[in-house]
Amino acid sequence: MTNSEILLSTTTIDNSAMFEEYVQGVEAFEREFVKPEFDLIEAYESFRFDPADSQFQMGYYDAIMHELEEAYT
Repeated sequence: MTNSEILLSTTTIDNSAMFEEYVQGVEAFEREFVKPEFDLIEAYESFRFDPADSQFQMGYYDAIMHELEEAYT
C-alpha cells in the first residue's frame, strides 16, 4: 500500500501542515499493519466509540478502511 492508494476521508484538509499530519497517520498504520500481532478488526473497533478527532487519526482510520475494503471485496 502506498499513501497515494489511501482515499482521503470526507474531512477537509485545508493546508499542507494538516495534510502532513494526515499522511503521518497513514504511515503509522503502515508500520503497525506489518507486525504479526496487529489485529485489523481490533484497530477498526477502537474507533467505534471514539471517532478520529485529528488529521493523524483520520489518516490512520482511512488506512484501516482501505485495508478492510481490500480484504473483503
